[in-house]
Amino acid sequence: MEPKVRPSVKVEIRSETLWHVGGKSAVGRVIGLLSAVGAEIHTVKPSRVDMCVDMQLPHEVWDPGLVRYRVTPSKKCAVHIDNLDFEGIDIGKGDMKARLYDKPREIRQKGQKDWMFDVWGLKKVIPDTVIIRVEFQIKRSILRELGIDMVFDLWMTEKQLWAYCTEKWLKFSTNPGSHHTSRQTFEWWKLVQSAYREEQPARPLIRCKALSTEQEKHFAQAFGSFTSLSAVIAEQLKDIGPLDMTFVEAMHQFKQMALVSNKTGANFLDIIDEKRKKFCREKLKIQETKTKRKTLGIPDNLSPVLVDANTDNLQN
Repeated sequence: MEPKVRPSVKVEIRSETLWHVGGKSAVGRVIGLLSAVGAEIHTVKPSRVDMCVDMQLPHEVWDPGLVRYRVTPSKKCAVHIDNLDFEGIDIGKGDMKARLYDKPREIRQKGQKDWMFDVWGLKKVIPDTVIIRVEFQIKRSILRELGIDMVFDLWMTEKQLWAYCTEKWLKFSTNPGSHHTSRQTFEWWKLVQSAYREEQPARPLIRCKALSTEQEKHFAQAFGSFTSLSAVIAEQLKDIGPLDMTFVEAMHQFKQMALVSNKTGANFLDIIDEKRKKFCREKLKIQETKTKRKTLGIPDNLSPVLVDANTDNLQN
């Protein structure tokens, strides 16, 4: 409760939330949650900011040789190739880093964030093109050097921060090794530089899409486990007679095992409720606070309501 050298609360807001509600609203919800559990908000400071744009490039542009055309004060650079396929480039280290990478490839590898295609307005990657994410990670020491101390400083200077990243700290230009006066910024990088002129609106459907993807994943896992269980049961029954098990009969066998294991009724609902809390961490944190207050004998007057806050609320 007493302010220390380090923050009393540190929150990481992940990409799904940011694309779902937008940066300002996401921070506002966190502030509302903390206020709801009795916290006094004195200052809100960004400790790390990740900024990105996605762009579609002709496939021939996306090549490991691209690294030769970088212009940056950083000496650190790494090219990532997997099974002869070019994955991306890392530039810089520590408090300031940049990444250029094939976003759809990452989605395929990790099996997550299919909802990015809705953000792009695409059903799939257009042939002979590649969708590249240009991403910068800026930590607090750099943010403070650039005059961004409080979170509302960030809202006021997002475009200027992006300009610093893409014009001062990193760009890609022609004629590597030549004098800077004879080097011209690539046209595709100029598009990157201008990307923050228009604000990217939040996408309310992202949450539904992400949950749908999660549902499909768990169905595939459950179906795999169910068929494996049915195979074991069938193996036990093979000596009794010819195998003639229908889906309904397999479900009946599963139900019988659930009854024996006491996994039905109220217990079943309790397990589902616990798992729901994992998908709604904000409600879970409030419930934990309620339990703690009850243990300490503090009146439970909390309500799990999330409060949106706009820029003016944050400044005040």
